[in-house]
Amino acid sequence: MKIQVLKNTDFTESQWSGGSTKQLFIYPKDSSYIDRNFQLRISTARVEVVESTFTSLSGYRRKLMILEGGITIAHQNHHSKELKPFDVDSFSGDWSTSAIGTCVDFNVMIAGELDCELGSLELKENVTQLISIDLTMTMLFIYSVEGGVEIRIAEESILLNVGQLFVASELAAEKIHLCASKLAQLVVVKIAHF
Repeated sequence: MKIQVLKNTDFTESQWSGGSTKQLFIYPKDSSYIDRNFQLRISTARVEVVESTFTSLSGYRRKLMILEGGITIAHQNHHSKELKPFDVDSFSGDWSTSAIGTCVDFNVMIAGELDCELGSLELKENVTQLISIDLTMTMLFIYSVEGGVEIRIAEESILLNVGQLFVASELAAEKIHLCASKLAQLVVVKIAHF
């Protein structure tokens, strides 16, 4: 298993029409969001205007989770949904999408044969949570929104602080234990091939 912890200095920040975005991870490593030649991109965005229009991303599937604030997201000719913290919406990147409200969100964009599961996990103080790796998974990401967490894999122990992204690839059928010394809120992304 290949493991890394990405910090703020590893992320790329840029502006968009509705606020700012921070790219946490892109795959393949030498791909580019602007060139639209990536298969996987994970980012956070700050939506600072009350009415915003999402960038068209033809060929990509998207999952969006609210971290702070709330929006009503509308996909023309498809569905609309009110999103509060840790709610998730899934949609196609080529849909005409707009939102009302301000928030900080967490985005996963995938293409090709990749599939994605996006969820949140709240860890109580001194409680250990188990994440099992199954053989369909190719990558696992854990992002700390609130509180630090200790990640234990076999004999290795890694500390994940707020705003950091844990990345595990070349996964083996192992168990990952998460333990928080105080209340922690995490975002968990599981990537698999279908």
